[in-house]
Amino acid sequence: RLLREHGADPNLADATPQRLLPLHHAAQAKSVQVVQWLLKEAVEVDAKNARGHTALDLVMDEMGPGLSGPVRRAAVLPGPEAEIPNPTDPWDVVVVLIDAGADPMTSADGYPLIHYAVAAGRIEVVDALKERGVNLDARGSGMITPLMVAVGMNQADVLEWLLQHGADLKLQDEDGNTALHFAAWKRSPSLAKRLLEAGASRAAVNLLGMTPVQLADDNPAFRTAVFGLARMADFARGAAGLPRPSVRQVPIPLPAAAPSVRGQSAYKSELTELLTPEAPVPIEPDK
Repeated sequence: RLLREHGADPNLADATPQRLLPLHHAAQAKSVQVVQWLLKEAVEVDAKNARGHTALDLVMDEMGPGLSGPVRRAAVLPGPEAEIPNPTDPWDVVVVLIDAGADPMTSADGYPLIHYAVAAGRIEVVDALKERGVNLDARGSGMITPLMVAVGMNQADVLEWLLQHGADLKLQDEDGNTALHFAAWKRSPSLAKRLLEAGASRAAVNLLGMTPVQLADDNPAFRTAVFGLARMADFARGAAGLPRPSVRQVPIPLPAAAPSVRGQSAYKSELTELLTPEAPVPIEPDK
């Protein structure tokens, strides 16, 4: 503040190759108070560095494993001038930037911010994005929707929130898989049951002609054929492995590990009973 009082320019980039602005540094440092102060100084919230990254991109990059932090139930969302009790929570920085008008849409790696918030279980961030007009069915890389991410990441609370707020169960990814296919692949009877209660179709088939119940099969070839893509390996490893907005990561192949034999039988039996359709009904994936 002293520097500003003596004429320092808050929109002046540093001399590094990245040409970082003060707002970029504050976001990387996860400093809510400094971000708030800079925003009051009329800095551009979506200003980019030399590599085309905004403050929102940079704070997401800095999260790393912290992307999978605990779900916070705060009902009141902080604005740029609010007092924040935890000045180092990067998700608080994210919400402050969103409140100030930061663009929450597609990142450098093809996933809108809402996908990351869903993956991390941050319902208050998802709600903030909804209030700012973000589509709850926004498509990410591979045509993945937030609902699919919630299932793939075992985020039952976020799944429930999305269902209650109208997320579309019928949407398919680029391979023709619905959220129910994801639940079957995760071998999660509880998630599958909730999706069915909300109206998901047991009979939907993907581009390989497979219904959800076929993905619950113990044959790893099914899983490899349909979900061998890097994005599902990322989701399966947990939020820490989710591709970050401006960092390209080398995908780790999804292991074919399975539950114990007894666990396999129980899960397969329950899923088979839940998911077996009367007759498969092909559904064309959205373009």
